[in-house]
Amino acid sequence: MTLLSLSYVSYQGILDNAENRNPSDKSLVGGAYLDLFGVIVLIEFGTVLWSPRFYWLLLGVPIGAGWKVYSTFAGGTAKNTKKTADSSSETTKEDETLAARRQQRAEKRRQKRA
Repeated sequence: MTLLSLSYVSYQGILDNAENRNPSDKSLVGGAYLDLFGVIVLIEFGTVLWSPRFYWLLLGVPIGAGWKVYSTFAGGTAKNTKKTADSSSETTKEDETLAARRQQRAEKRRQKRA
């Protein structure tokens, strides 16, 4: 019954993620719910094909959920926001240098043609 309820939760999560995702998002549809579904499939096939000890993998589900909650709240959005702001300023600097190099190459090509 536990595996059935976890399968239902993961399936609903995958569908919800697919429905409400940003169209420009290139990550895999499903996110953590897809990982949960993979663990459930591993447990089901492992218990049928090899050993009932695969049920012990169910202990990883609350551990993974706890880690997800911890990283969401205690992981700090302020830290992530600061890193994002720093990385965006670095990428604009890199973009500017790349644009300058392209401009120089284009000028050299024009000079060779003339």
